[in-house]
Amino acid sequence: MRLRPTERIGLALLVVVLGCGEPGPDTASSRVVVTAVVTDSISFEPLEAVDICAVDEAGDSLGCTVSEADGAVSLSLPPHTRVQVRFDVEGYYPVAGFFETEDTDIEASLEARIPSLATISLIELLAGVELEEGTGHLMFEAWEEEQVLGAAGVEVALAPQPASSHQFYATEDGGLDGDTTTTSSAGLGGIVNLPPGDYDVTYATSRSCVVNWGWATDAATALARIEADRISFLAQLCL
Repeated sequence: MRLRPTERIGLALLVVVLGCGEPGPDTASSRVVVTAVVTDSISFEPLEAVDICAVDEAGDSLGCTVSEADGAVSLSLPPHTRVQVRFDVEGYYPVAGFFETEDTDIEASLEARIPSLATISLIELLAGVELEEGTGHLMFEAWEEEQVLGAAGVEVALAPQPASSHQFYATEDGGLDGDTTTTSSAGLGGIVNLPPGDYDVTYATSRSCVVNWGWATDAATALARIEADRISFLAQLCL
């Protein structure tokens, strides 16, 4: 599976791409090799000295690394494991991506574009809300089958959804709208100021959507792990 990054500015504060290569020989010693290039979400410039750590669903460490001058990183992970990857660097908002490793003979490549604190300030301005200290935040995407255009008309629901949270969707012209209830053709949105914890995220649409980036609980539902002062990212592919 592959999720392509958006070039939009409105909610292009975070784009994480997961791709799977072709299977090789099946050996018990195989590991899923995750390679990454970490860049600024707006300028696309590579980011050096980003701390990147992977943990499993229980929170146990799977290893850490630091990005090089060209933004390149690499992690070796166990197969058939739910993985959370955290990105931390000074001057940028902490983010996390989620995926499940597959067969022992699959190589996965990871590309991450992470938001600067200035970009977060812009998001707060456009959304008309401040990201509160001690809360966590969810950013989501819905993609068309060809994975180039955003999927319009998708309602993203969180369970439970605290009254203190604020949900918005990206508009076609790059703005953020807290009154609309479904995605525009931008296919992007967010829910901010969530108490830390696990949430079920469901994509409701007349089409069939499948989890493309996240921990799937069924075909159209993903588990969102929200941590304090960190953005969690999920994505769905709508057929």
